[in-house]
Amino acid sequence: MKWKTQTSLNTRRLRKLFYVFKELSLILDLPDIRSKKSNEPSVNNESTTPELTPIEDIDGCDLQSQVPINIFRTHSQRRSKQVKSNRKCLVPIIDCIILCGRQELALRGHNDSGSLYDYDNINQGNFRAILKYRGDGDEYLKSILKKEGRNKFICPQIQNEIISVCGDVILKKIVNQVNDSKCFTVLADETTDISVVQQLALCARYVDKNKNVNEDFFKFIPVQSLTGKNLANSILNGLMSCGVDCNYLYRQGYNGASNMAGHIQGVQAQVRAKYPKALYIHCAAHSLNFAVSTASNIKPIRNCLGIIENLYVFFNTPKCNNVLLSCIENSETDVKVKTLKRLCATRWVQRYDAVHDFVELFEFVLEA
Repeated sequence: MKWKTQTSLNTRRLRKLFYVFKELSLILDLPDIRSKKSNEPSVNNESTTPELTPIEDIDGCDLQSQVPINIFRTHSQRRSKQVKSNRKCLVPIIDCIILCGRQELALRGHNDSGSLYDYDNINQGNFRAILKYRGDGDEYLKSILKKEGRNKFICPQIQNEIISVCGDVILKKIVNQVNDSKCFTVLADETTDISVVQQLALCARYVDKNKNVNEDFFKFIPVQSLTGKNLANSILNGLMSCGVDCNYLYRQGYNGASNMAGHIQGVQAQVRAKYPKALYIHCAAHSLNFAVSTASNIKPIRNCLGIIENLYVFFNTPKCNNVLLSCIENSETDVKVKTLKRLCATRWVQRYDAVHDFVELFEFVLEA
């Protein structure tokens, strides 16, 4: 008697579970759930309630495996379709961001929110303008951009995420090339950004498979201390975080500051203690800077540079500059340079541009 009561209870539970799957199949528009023996159509077509099926006609295998698989398959198909649609929409957006990056164009404008087609008289930025122009030849993209809602993948947050992902892809390719070269030099120099934060610029110099010398930038590393030990740890941790194999580190290139070039507590000494093959070489650009700085103390060179600086100050006024421009325009010589440049007070190497422009405009300076 007890066994019959338990069997009856299990039967009612199984029948109730079957009805739940039956209703769920109707909601998800799945194939009708019937037993292999039940092939008769429903008598009452107007009723929305599933026809009661005797428990003896229910196939346990279909009930436990087929129904969940069908539900999962339908959900997976709809999800796959939505993923393809989102990817199709993202491709032109990513292309526009990459185009702006390659051409060094700023993405943002006066308005970065709302529909692209609501603000025709406002500068919406290069990214939104290029995307809108591309939408004129792509009906699918245009329909996405014009539809109601916010999920269009063009907000500044999505732009920053795409830029970050592009940076990760580029960094991964650079790291693979560095590791494939099996020999590289680390280049680093600290600087302060506009928000007064000390940053360490991390670069690598290596020879690729085509025997070409490359100098590629990895990333900026914020630093809290400028001691040799902390800077050395920041450099090594930065290389490892990028995925660079430091066992291939054979050279170091820094400036001549004591915290960088010191043979006891400097960065090069700290790094070489861990990687003995990493020999230190003084930065060639800084060496040239020192050579030019020393040569500038020679009297003829100092007087020449002083005259160039005084002429720049003289022609920096609007009236004198207009006279110089009129002399350049009235001449038959094709001159690309139109104005004189000021001598850089800190970077002596950059004074070359000022001297070069002065030599090219020398005859017009005399005429003016």
